[in-house]
Amino acid sequence: HEARQLGAPLIVPDLPAFHDLLDPEHGAEVYDGSVPGLEAALRRACDQSWSVPRAERPPPDLPDPLAPYRASITPHHRRSQGGLATAAIARLEEAWLTPRRTPPASLGRRVLERVPEGVYGFAKRLVPNRVKDRIREATDLGAEADRRTWEERFTRAAAGMAERAGSEDPPRVSVVIPCYNQGPFIREALLSVFEQTVGDIEVVVVDDGSDDAVTGPLLDGLSIPGVRVIRTANAGLPAARNTGIGAAAGEFVVTLDADDMLAPDYTERLLGAVEESKDHAYAHCWAELFGDTHSIWATRPFNPYQLMLSNSVVGCVLLRKSAWEDVGGYDESMRSGNEDWDLWIRLAAAGYGEAQVRAPLFRYRKHGVSMSVETESRYEEALDDRVARHPELYGVERMRRLKHEHYPLLSVLDGGSVPSGRWDGDIQVIPGSVDTLAGMVDHARAKYITWLPPGSDVDIEVLVALCRTLEGDDDAGAATTAGEAPVTVVRRWSLHDPAAPTRVVTTDARGSAPDRLVVGALPLPQWQVPEAVDGVPVIRQRPEEAGIIPSWVTA
Repeated sequence: HEARQLGAPLIVPDLPAFHDLLDPEHGAEVYDGSVPGLEAALRRACDQSWSVPRAERPPPDLPDPLAPYRASITPHHRRSQGGLATAAIARLEEAWLTPRRTPPASLGRRVLERVPEGVYGFAKRLVPNRVKDRIREATDLGAEADRRTWEERFTRAAAGMAERAGSEDPPRVSVVIPCYNQGPFIREALLSVFEQTVGDIEVVVVDDGSDDAVTGPLLDGLSIPGVRVIRTANAGLPAARNTGIGAAAGEFVVTLDADDMLAPDYTERLLGAVEESKDHAYAHCWAELFGDTHSIWATRPFNPYQLMLSNSVVGCVLLRKSAWEDVGGYDESMRSGNEDWDLWIRLAAAGYGEAQVRAPLFRYRKHGVSMSVETESRYEEALDDRVARHPELYGVERMRRLKHEHYPLLSVLDGGSVPSGRWDGDIQVIPGSVDTLAGMVDHARAKYITWLPPGSDVDIEVLVALCRTLEGDDDAGAATTAGEAPVTVVRRWSLHDPAAPTRVVTTDARGSAPDRLVVGALPLPQWQVPEAVDGVPVIRQRPEEAGIIPSWVTA
């Protein structure tokens, strides 16, 4: 189409997409798609008596092809973008990359698995290398050694679990493991529970109607004291969790999926955190992702208002069973995901708090397009569902109160110059003086902060305009007015974390302040996330949400 707009003739194959658009009437020579047909068309094109008349033909009358790119669009939320991208990459890899062939178990592999331990160790030491090399063609001695080591470890840990299960006292913690066709992973999940540094634990496995060839027989063989298996018809993850928690004897419950694992000190550290207050319904932590990728997911600091807009709690928590009972457990109709987010919202609305441990104590297996990936990709749909399910929680008046209490737009550190004008939005004014600036910041709850020392001259509308400038530019750390003594509004994250955005945007707004906050002026450890933990790279959840109440709440 561009060539015809420029007045150049065309040679095109006979394709349906070109019919009535690129044809002799519109300056194009159509050939049959064969090599001889193309050669004949090229020879004709060398003749000006053919090419000039076609160049003079009118191009096809088409709408502007760039119109969709000029239109205003609403991009997906970052959560949806992440889920959609992960799913797309996984599907491309599945479609384009040659799948690795898994060879059938060889005779050598089957023989090695059945060799007694003493004979196996003796043979591994004394068999000549040339014979070992031949054996390696059929099997992997290293993998077999790892398998045997793992089996020994599992046997020892299961024995320890059985010994602890003999106590007459009820367990303090119950680990509930829903399982639907996840037999290949369940023993790894169990081992991570058996090796917890806290021994007062039971395990409840809920077989959610598994119908594959592996899971049923494997669960049938779990005759380990302290481990119970409950069989149900398939009803989905929320129902399986409710069934397991309802049967649990512990005061606290860990919700662990069958393909995930716990760090050895998970229970000990989260139990210590949740017991700091009886108001805490649960404790949660960061997640170590393994499998298809290896990284650490660092969730943002918990905020009840931000939770209404997006989830910031991993699904595996240490949950107080009485709190679960108080709000009616998981919503069993939510079989497509986000049932955990829904529970956190209802617990917060019931007045419960939470405790966050800033460490990767939960190990989350990433393999293919999992349920969690699909859930992330439907973020906007999930948010609409939250509002439809809980209109009383998302009413504009409640959201305003919740936001003003936990996440106002702007905290004004008032050094004696109260801004003139009025604004009906959520602004927090903190009285103080320059000597207590750090203390004033400690009381700030807002997304943005400004410092107005004595002598400042600024209208409230100017401060709001600076906040809105930052709302539209996630990569800016501060916004200022023009002039010699500009008024500055700083992103709170940028004030406390050297890794946060640092760029300063100058606006056309007018106002003056003899002193100002600067990006990075007050670093705080609780706002900072390491780039790596034990060599594993960290991916952080941005510690912010929309600073202005979204339009879908006010509609």
